[in-house]
Amino acid sequence: MNRLNDLISAINYIELNVTTDVTVQSVCQNAYSSPYHFQRIFGIAFGVTIGEYIRNRKLTLAGVDLLKGNVTVTEIAFKYGYETVESFSRAFKKFHNILPSKVKSGSKLNFYEKINVNINKGSKIMNYSVEEHAKKVLVGYKKRFHGVP
Repeated sequence: MNRLNDLISAINYIELNVTTDVTVQSVCQNAYSSPYHFQRIFGIAFGVTIGEYIRNRKLTLAGVDLLKGNVTVTEIAFKYGYETVESFSRAFKKFHNILPSKVKSGSKLNFYEKINVNINKGSKIMNYSVEEHAKKVLVGYKKRFHGVP
């Protein structure tokens, strides 16, 4: 349960600091864990690396900010920690399939949601039965593959 709380606090830390220079190292330090083990646990639990999660959340929120308008692409790029507008534009295009300068109020963008962790306390009673079946003969066929199967 302690690891689960660490994962939840890591998600909350990322969400609170997404516009700052949040890194994998800072997330692991916040969870009081070694980067190797925490990244492994994060990946197993959520199916995505910490770096991918941070990047996807930043690009999602950048898209929302651009849809709202009244800000330039340069301001958004620096707000979400990109060093150059070109690197932001490249990442934005790869994630949303549209250049940030082409985003208008009617544009369709990809949205990567915040990870939510639900804990179900207790368990349900499971009805089961053990059945015996008649003996069966299984037949196989052996064949060698060469190259990539």
